[in-house]
Amino acid sequence: MVGLVLRATEQSRESAEFAVELDSTEPYLNDHRPGGYPLFGTVMGLELMARSVAKIAGCPPSTLTNVAHLLVREPIIVRTASTSAFVRVVRSYLKSGETFQCEVVTRGATVVPHFSATLRLAMPTSHTPAVSVPTVDSPLPVQASDVYALFFHGSTFQVIQRAGLVHHDVVAEVASRLPALTSDPHDTNVLAPQLIEACLQTAGLLEIATRSRMMIPSRIDSIKFFVDHASVPRGLFTRARRSITHDGADAVDIDVFDLDGACWLTVCGYETLPLPFPSDSTAIGNLRNSFHRETWSDK
Repeated sequence: MVGLVLRATEQSRESAEFAVELDSTEPYLNDHRPGGYPLFGTVMGLELMARSVAKIAGCPPSTLTNVAHLLVREPIIVRTASTSAFVRVVRSYLKSGETFQCEVVTRGATVVPHFSATLRLAMPTSHTPAVSVPTVDSPLPVQASDVYALFFHGSTFQVIQRAGLVHHDVVAEVASRLPALTSDPHDTNVLAPQLIEACLQTAGLLEIATRSRMMIPSRIDSIKFFVDHASVPRGLFTRARRSITHDGADAVDIDVFDLDGACWLTVCGYETLPLPFPSDSTAIGNLRNSFHRETWSDK
């Protein structure tokens, strides 16, 4: 089936389950193949949960949706032409508003959980928070060709245009023109998967530039949009910096900002785990070395 289409297998006002066929020829899968098999990864798991919330809530895809307590158990590997995934959504009513507990699973001999998160519908704000913006006094030295010589992403998720070090942080320019996620010309994203992916890849570059290692997603404490993704402009940058979670875990926080200092998206408390397969230490070293050229300085 063309696109990323949810089919309700069970639905009431309080809960629902949706099934979706993950077609290996779709762009969101066709070029994302670590180990040779298509991978339905973290940002697409988030998008699938957000689309399910939009369905049960009866709201348009442009409705602002924030994420809390994302847990990544394992990505979905599509080893055949298609794989069925299922999203379970349970609605809760709190004083602060409606929340939706979501989980993505696959079913074979056993039920395998892949992603879970709490999603909340939010109202757009009239302004975005301000962040400090690095001064551009020299080009960011790491180019997309350097990044994707090591990263396994294909064109759909080649979201970093260039990157560099700012003291102990990594700043990256987000690619301004990206392919569609699905083959359906009328498909509309609920979140902004490629923008969130840019955040996670920038955090990955921080690991390489400062610790010479590659990691995979494990947990995210929160993802917050300050405007709906349709209003987010081009000409954006990401900045990844180290942080500590409330329970003392090592993490990374990432901001998405423009050069006027407006913050459009934040990812907080991003935790990772080591790659489950051997990495290319020579390629990691080469990419790390490319960061240690002249880069941006702070205002």
